[in-house]
Amino acid sequence: MAAKKKDVNNDDNLLFINILYRYKANQSVKLRVQVCAALFRNEDSGWSIYTVEMEDRQFKISGAFASPLRLGWVYDIDGKISDYNNERQVVVNSISPANPENKESIIRMLQTIDKLNISAHAVYKKYGKNIIADIRNNPERVADVLGYSLSEVLSWNKVFNSGKETNEAFEDLRAYYLK
Repeated sequence: MAAKKKDVNNDDNLLFINILYRYKANQSVKLRVQVCAALFRNEDSGWSIYTVEMEDRQFKISGAFASPLRLGWVYDIDGKISDYNNERQVVVNSISPANPENKESIIRMLQTIDKLNISAHAVYKKYGKNIIADIRNNPERVADVLGYSLSEVLSWNKVFNSGKETNEAFEDLRAYYLK
């Protein structure tokens, strides 16, 4: 009896290769991703390509971004599924910084702050999963709980809130010019 040949292009294999194969080409999506690597950036236009992670799987996103995305940061993206050079990716229409949802993502994001990179695990252990949201929105509480000076925590707040206004203005301009 001859062995049955396995189809290597079935949906399960494609999903293993790229999680975006669960979506159809040109389908609109809203995803929460964490930036892993910057692959390309045109400083004149802002057009960039990044490798991002979602559900422990990596894929590429591309689009015009007001400023470079920060490695290790979590973003909410709104875009369309696209196939480019036989690879599924997301072409981003809008993007905004988001709070990470799991321990590993939170620690990776904390490690992007120079003075927190070494102590990120201890900070997470002492404060918990709301640390990023509270640095952004309630720095006084973070300083009190962790025992850091308010000025130190405000410096983290400034980093985590940086670019927010620039991205919002960029999105407004893009929406105005695309009408």
